[in-house]
Amino acid sequence: MPRIGFLHTAEVHVATFDALLAALDANSTAASPVEGAHIVRPDLLARARTEGLTPQLLEELRAALLDVAAADVDIIVCTCSTISGPAERTISKSAPQVIRIDRPLATEAVRRAGSGSIAVVTAVDSASAPALELLGEEAARAGTNPTFIERFCPDAWPLFESNDIDGYLDNIALEIDAIGQDIDVIMIAQASMAPAGERVAQPDRVLSSPAMAVAAAMASLDPATS
Repeated sequence: MPRIGFLHTAEVHVATFDALLAALDANSTAASPVEGAHIVRPDLLARARTEGLTPQLLEELRAALLDVAAADVDIIVCTCSTISGPAERTISKSAPQVIRIDRPLATEAVRRAGSGSIAVVTAVDSASAPALELLGEEAARAGTNPTFIERFCPDAWPLFESNDIDGYLDNIALEIDAIGQDIDVIMIAQASMAPAGERVAQPDRVLSSPAMAVAAAMASLDPATS
């Protein structure tokens, strides 16, 4: 039975990714369902925001990934965009592959935009630079030169931290709706923001990471295990 491990920095993501796996199973002809194994470490994001990606924090991130790997998983998805870049590079080669939550998203955003424009929407300031760096990598890989526009939602994260999820998503949706019509693709950089894409006036130009990351994890699994 294939198992996907998840390292989260917010408890809310457990239900999100379990629902995505359940939807995959409902539409699959595979004999065995895909199981999820979750570890939630909000302290990793909190410290990354206040201290930066220090050597000590990177070592704790590696230890957290190895905790996920110990759950007998076939592949790991790190669902926090702030730390998923280091997560992709930190774990040892003998452990399961780590998928960065926003890499499939960035790949698709670059593909759709071509040499046009991509707005990167974030709710925490620590997520912006990694997202822009990743988009640059993917654009270089694709041989394109899109324009990147940063859109930060400064009032959103306090709503998330106070568990006002509707207020959080509405705030992000308002910011997205304020983005000009000349922008080709809007990339929601954080997994927690994804449902805001369903609350906007033009959802077709908005891309988010959770479903894409799960699909990438499934595609990476050994066919013999899926």
